[in-house]
Amino acid sequence: MAQAQRNLGISYHDGRGVPQDHAEAAKWLRLAADQGWADAQYDLGVIIPKVRACRRTMPRL
Repeated sequence: MAQAQRNLGISYHDGRGVPQDHAEAAKWLRLAADQGWADAQYDLGVIIPKVRACRRTMPRL
């Protein structure tokens, strides 16, 4: 299950088959990382700064 969650997170990060969404990618990667999946833990470390940057530049609704 963790590998599938990681793959979905990467798909959201890259926009492969789904709209690109770094926050959604981080959500799925965290689920995999919390299960001890090392690749997801690494990927999450890479994506978190992108999520934070997007939140800073997004206009408030």
